[in-house]
Amino acid sequence: MRPFVVLCCFLTTSFLTGQSQKEITNVRTKLDINANWRFVKGEQSEAVTKADFDDSAWEQVNIPHTMELVSNDIFALGDEPTQEFFQRFIGYYRKELTVDAKAGQKVFLEFEGAHQVTKCWVNGQYVGENNLGGYTPFHFDITAFLRPNGQKNVVVLSVDKRKNLTIPPDGGQMDYLLFSGIYRDVYLVVTNPVHVTFNWDAQNSRGRFTGIRLVP
Repeated sequence: MRPFVVLCCFLTTSFLTGQSQKEITNVRTKLDINANWRFVKGEQSEAVTKADFDDSAWEQVNIPHTMELVSNDIFALGDEPTQEFFQRFIGYYRKELTVDAKAGQKVFLEFEGAHQVTKCWVNGQYVGENNLGGYTPFHFDITAFLRPNGQKNVVVLSVDKRKNLTIPPDGGQMDYLLFSGIYRDVYLVVTNPVHVTFNWDAQNSRGRFTGIRLVP
């Protein structure tokens, strides 16, 4: 379905159900949650994914973030074009969130980019993994893992930049520096049950966009 057709259908439906323009614009909220994460570099035990884990000794960081501060001079890198050792780390991020969502609404974590395999836990429960590539935006639906009634929630992420030839841009030579970590913005997105999906939701099995669609 073409975008303008979706928009027309949405506005028509809202008009027929008596929604005001203010209500239409308030059905989706998007809040950046870049500030005040906790971070540690290196492989960790499963204990760090638990909600009650004490992360007070971890470094406090803001997003965008790279796991190690280094020179951005590619000619001083001293590595192969495949970047065998540059920024080849795994790291863990933790953050407490209070989610302002009504009963029945959907809640997502949206990422503009992270290098390059990202796993997510919420309140100690495993949510899922993104392994499509370091330059691909992605999201996790965390609705079912949240605590009710405005309680605090704990989000844990592992971000793995260790070499993996099956995940682009690894597998080739690079004439640019491929950094690590959550290097683009992160958002908390709250929507109504019927909503416009993320653009990348509409990809088919070959990775091509098939359009924008409305789903419950």
